[in-house]
Amino acid sequence: MAPTTLFVDTSILRGIGFNFRSRSADALVEIAQRHKLKLLLPEITEKEVKRQIKALASDIAASLKASRKKAFMLDRHKPWVFSFGDKESVTEEINTFLSADWTSFLGSFQVERLPYSDIDLNQTLSWWESYEAPFSIKKPTEFADAFAASCLLKYQLSSKSPIAVLSSDSDWGKFCETREEFVFFDTPLSYAEALDPNVESILLIKLAVDRSHLVADKIKSLISASSFDITLGWDAKVHDVKIPGLKFSSLSVLISSLDRAEVAFCVSASVEMDLEYTDVVVDGRILSAPEQFREQYHSGIDVCGALSVQIDPDKAVVSELLHVELDKTDLSFPYPRTYGET
Repeated sequence: MAPTTLFVDTSILRGIGFNFRSRSADALVEIAQRHKLKLLLPEITEKEVKRQIKALASDIAASLKASRKKAFMLDRHKPWVFSFGDKESVTEEINTFLSADWTSFLGSFQVERLPYSDIDLNQTLSWWESYEAPFSIKKPTEFADAFAASCLLKYQLSSKSPIAVLSSDSDWGKFCETREEFVFFDTPLSYAEALDPNVESILLIKLAVDRSHLVADKIKSLISASSFDITLGWDAKVHDVKIPGLKFSSLSVLISSLDRAEVAFCVSASVEMDLEYTDVVVDGRILSAPEQFREQYHSGIDVCGALSVQIDPDKAVVSELLHVELDKTDLSFPYPRTYGET
């Protein structure tokens, strides 16, 4: 079995374009949650990730600016992605977005940060003098990788834990070759499969369920048919419930075979409904007799449940929806206004 303590080199993150919602990143997140993985994060690696994310944000902003020059006639259409201000503010906005994804990705792991003080400078200089991996004749200035490697060695010696090293850089592979306590993987998927052979089928099931209109429409219909409790106000009758938006916030494959799966899920849904109620106060004014009112109400709600599906593994789609149920069918919402307001 592959080590459950791992180090992810920046070459892997560059390889997925810092897209922490890519298939490769999803594979790591999936096994991290299943196996409680510990991610070793040397301080120099974390700073390098942040630096590279900022550089990528700058490149994206420059590309958007160049595209805007060619598509200036579309500025009058709103909203329009190219309608933005100076390059610096756009770079910062993109950097914030990408950095938030990086932080969310880290949240799937037990992160162990390794400070600069863990670096053995004499050891690192010895590797440099002899072109020992992660240095090489072609890459004699790989000090960032060497400092990270020194931190990993210190951690391994004290913890006695084997370490998986994920990198697309062959010099990291050479570093691991001479150390049996280090296991090299050149892609996230190869590591995920070594740790959990079922990870590919699990990702396929999640993908199929997540993009299935059949599943989404059924969950929407179940939410619409639920009992709604409008709290913190007068009792209100609910009419014309609509679910204009629904997004899976979590999917957990409980049981799976070649073509069938049991899946626990949570969704975030936007809800629209008409409320009918009786009130005696309008705009702070007491009415002589109760009057009936009807108004539209918009809200969001989180709902969890379980479903059973058949999967077409060749097309990665849900071929049949066997069963869906919600954990709760009595759904509560805050009252949309305070007493006496309209």
